[in-house]
Amino acid sequence: MSVSKTPLGFERDQTKKLALPADFLRSLAQSPLDREAILIVLNLFDLLGSADNFAVESSVMLEAAELLFDGQKETCQHALEQALQAGFILSYKDEQNQKFYFLPGTPQGRKWLERLTSGQEKLNGGLVISKLPLEERPNIYKLYEAHIGPLTPIMAEMLKEDEAEYPYEWIEAAVAEAVERNKRSWRYVRAILNAWKERGRETTSKQQEGSIVEEYRRLYQEQRKRRSGKSS
Repeated sequence: MSVSKTPLGFERDQTKKLALPADFLRSLAQSPLDREAILIVLNLFDLLGSADNFAVESSVMLEAAELLFDGQKETCQHALEQALQAGFILSYKDEQNQKFYFLPGTPQGRKWLERLTSGQEKLNGGLVISKLPLEERPNIYKLYEAHIGPLTPIMAEMLKEDEAEYPYEWIEAAVAEAVERNKRSWRYVRAILNAWKERGRETTSKQQEGSIVEEYRRLYQEQRKRRSGKSS
């Protein structure tokens, strides 16, 4: 007996504009790309959004791909390699800043790549996607940028670790406490989370602010020692 499955469908009614090549569906249907590689190609056009943008930084592309495939890096890499080999995605390395960029494998994209490679064209920051749109980012990234500061790759890794260790509602509450005390530092947020983990959230939240500050100082000193140990 077959078990009926509830259709997944879409979660939003809102639409967004994508500038897709006129032969997008036909070209992909005739290609040997598997499902994941096709999704990677579509993801590139999704990031580009409109014809005004012509390239995406590799770090942004990979971050978006990891979100798409739930953090499965091998799947992301394999899909991207397929799309690059088939020419649906193009890659360019800027020797000046040593960064890689991805361009669409369209006639215009190939023309841009040729001009960039020959030095006739320079990358224009206004035409390059260098940051994942907020609505596509994990909630903890949005939280950090809204209340703490700009996100760096190292900070993103730290946030991933903390998200795996603490409940999101704890992180949200800890950030709120840090902001309320005008301590906009992730070390301070970590100190609160660590204190809640060790002593219990309800108990710790009723303690004086001084104990949290001491926890913050302790973690800060430990971090400095680890850094000095690595540099020596």
